[in-house]
Amino acid sequence: MADGGGGYGVAARILHWSLAALILALFALGIAAVELDYYNRFRGDALLWHRQLGVVAFAVALAVLLRRLAGGVPSPVASLRTWEVFAASAAHRLLLFFALLLPLSGYCISTSSGAAVPFFGWELPALFAVSDALREAAEAAHFYGGYAMLALVCAHAGAAFKHHFVDRNEVLTRMIRGAGGR
Repeated sequence: MADGGGGYGVAARILHWSLAALILALFALGIAAVELDYYNRFRGDALLWHRQLGVVAFAVALAVLLRRLAGGVPSPVASLRTWEVFAASAAHRLLLFFALLLPLSGYCISTSSGAAVPFFGWELPALFAVSDALREAAEAAHFYGGYAMLALVCAHAGAAFKHHFVDRNEVLTRMIRGAGGR
């Protein structure tokens, strides 16, 4: 899609909105797992769902990465300024980086004691040796990366709304309706 008027295909839109929903759910479940009292029954459920959906998010993010590497991204909207194109590209790359980093760091946290990660009735084995240093580094990456990603998601959504309601261009509509619909 060489011209700036092209939109995203169905697969790209499904991946985008699925990953967006997963990121928001994971953030909410992560906060619940950390903030709830240790004896609260939902705390364990929140942590279990956080882990399982984190694996799903990793798979979706990997699919997004492979799609991008295969050239599955339309060219920027023609009316965007150079700095907006640069900012959008940087934001998308950082969002994808964090969408891969967070599940990997979560996996390292969960398996740093040698335990497997439960995944909808199956188990993902621990692949690294038991390590307190790995756990501490993974916890820091997961904590700070999670808040960095939340900030990026807010900036990304804010930019999309700005383009839609202020600039009145097709930046948002091509991710909602794909090619062809304003």
